[in-house]
Amino acid sequence: MKQKTSFLKKCKFLLGSHQKMVIYCIIFGILSVIFDVGSILFSCFYGINTALISKDIKLITLTTIIIAVLGLLSMIFFHISYRLGLKLTKNISDELRKRAFEKAVYFDVNYFTTHSTGAMINTIVYDVSIFSDGMSFTLQVVVRNLVKIILSLLVITIINIKLSLILWILLPIVSIFAFFIYRKLGKLYEIRRNIKKKRLSHINEGIVGFNSVKSLNLEEKEEKIFKQYNREHFKVGMRLCYLNELLWRFFDVFTYVALAILFIKSYEFNLSYGELFLYYQIFKTILYVVARLASDFDSFVETLVSGDKVYNLLVYEQLVKDREVTETLDKNSPKTIIFENVTFTYPNGETVLKDFNLKIEENKKFAIVGKTGGGKSTIANLVYRFYEPTSGMIKIGDNDYTKYRIQNLHREIGFILQDPMLFDDTILNNLKYAKENASEEEIQDAIKFVGADEFIFKLKDGINTKIGESGIMLSNGQKQLLALARIVLKNPSIIIFDEATANIDSGTEMIIQKNISKLFKGKTCIYIAHRLSTIKDADVIVYLENGKIVEMGSHSELMQKNGKYAALYNNQFLKEQISEII
Repeated sequence: MKQKTSFLKKCKFLLGSHQKMVIYCIIFGILSVIFDVGSILFSCFYGINTALISKDIKLITLTTIIIAVLGLLSMIFFHISYRLGLKLTKNISDELRKRAFEKAVYFDVNYFTTHSTGAMINTIVYDVSIFSDGMSFTLQVVVRNLVKIILSLLVITIINIKLSLILWILLPIVSIFAFFIYRKLGKLYEIRRNIKKKRLSHINEGIVGFNSVKSLNLEEKEEKIFKQYNREHFKVGMRLCYLNELLWRFFDVFTYVALAILFIKSYEFNLSYGELFLYYQIFKTILYVVARLASDFDSFVETLVSGDKVYNLLVYEQLVKDREVTETLDKNSPKTIIFENVTFTYPNGETVLKDFNLKIEENKKFAIVGKTGGGKSTIANLVYRFYEPTSGMIKIGDNDYTKYRIQNLHREIGFILQDPMLFDDTILNNLKYAKENASEEEIQDAIKFVGADEFIFKLKDGINTKIGESGIMLSNGQKQLLALARIVLKNPSIIIFDEATANIDSGTEMIIQKNISKLFKGKTCIYIAHRLSTIKDADVIVYLENGKIVEMGSHSELMQKNGKYAALYNNQFLKEQISEII
């Protein structure tokens, strides 16, 4: 069982080198309170009771200067703590976002299957801000207010213990009421945060999925849902305003009651004007500080929750990570891929492969086909080491592939997905992601090699054309051609095509197939195929079903067997013929 980490240890881990600065902020905040209470105490007892009554102008002037100095020192220390807090919150948030992003870019696939991308972005952007603000400001405000309450209560209790009982009786009542109200407010704030998240998600889906919205004629429905979120947000906001207003009016009443009792009792206890003014100031200050403290505690709880989320992201242990690296994979290394008694179970408990054995020969074109859910993409993900076998071993050449560094392995494997990722940048910069120092000649050769030059040079800005988020300015076929060009620039020894031509037109598919023959030459290739017509010239075709090899051989051999592969191929061929006739 994993040992639970205390929040103090989590804070030390998150704050890193900024721990001392947090302590300095708190110390300067406490000094500010001490001089503030000292200023009030001195002005009431000495300033009113001694200096003003004496009517000595020199004494009054000196007293005024001392009060001003005490107030100035309080302001200076408060200003220092505030300025340190500003610097601290920026430093903490910048460093945590840097640490979180550097960690996130190396996360394995398992993380993204168990955590939503939106939640991770929310942690890096929102929770980091909440934690850094909380540790820089909320924490010091909570400590400062606690010190102010304790110091003030101590002062009035020492001066007049009987009169201080008014506050000692009222404070628990005020604190309980404040706690009750802020519990209600906390729940409402959580409801409002959830509504905001849903509304933001709805906006994001409406914008990103605008094609689906338009094609399904969902504009009115989307607008209706958005208006509903706005109404819910407004209702919760009004309840929050009402409760906040109720809370502060309640404190007004309690303050007036306390002051009324104070004025009545002042005759009974024969208080001086200075003592009366002191108690008036402290009564009023303490009651309102208690109100603020309840709010600050609620904010600090949010700081703890956000800090916990950031901590969990930073300490996430990857299932797939470098272990004892002893080998290097390069262009000259053997590239035969061997599955030895591989069993693989996804984190959700689904076992896809069990005691699976397979040999993918070096420099051969190897195709894997079969029904959906048979394990085709799982094999591709295991080869690329997105996942690792639950048991058994995968070898590349003579070595267990966990002996290679993950980045080293990924340098020698090209993975082309059904929907390739393109960045909101120019075509040129998208290609350079494969090879940052690629020369202009290499880039031009790669473009021509895959047949992408036809559409690129028709564009107004050519290779410097911006293609928008996820390459939205391009067709699926054009995206796939750019993905191929990137593989050419990367020049890996092993290439995996995972349904790479599933979403493109037949014309572009023919271009890609023609180029694949050149691209695959002299490389170990794995082709996960849905369209069987695209892999007829593969050296070996494996028909996979429920994680087991049912048939294996070349296209002609499998057609002669007249088994499941032949049935699937003939069925697809018939559908394509009917589609062409129609």
